[in-house]
Amino acid sequence: LGDRNADYGVPADDFSRLARVWTGLLAAKLTAPITAAEIAILLCAMKLNREMHRPKADNIIDAHGYLICHEWITTDKMPTHDGAPSKPTTSPDNPGEIVAFPK
Repeated sequence: LGDRNADYGVPADDFSRLARVWTGLLAAKLTAPITAAEIAILLCAMKLNREMHRPKADNIIDAHGYLICHEWITTDKMPTHDGAPSKPTTSPDNPGEIVAFPK
C-alpha cells in the first residue's frame, strides 16, 4: 500500500475522488451517489472479471489490494501486514500461473 499511497493518496481520498467522477458520469442513472467503499468493490469486480477472461497473477494481487483498501475505507484503520511476501510465487515458465501463495 505504500507505493500506491505515494502515487494516489490514501484509499479513502483517492476512491472518494473517483466516486465523485463516476457519480457525475452516471448521474442520470443513479438514485444515490457512489461511495468510496463501493468504488473498491467495483474495482475488485473488474479485476475478477479480467481473471475469468484471462488469468494472470496481477489480477488476483490487485483484487486483493482493492479489498484491503475497502477494509481501510470502511474501518478507517490501515490494515497491518504480517511480514509475509506480498506477491504469490509464479511459474518461471508461465508468469501468469500462480504456483504458491504466501503462508
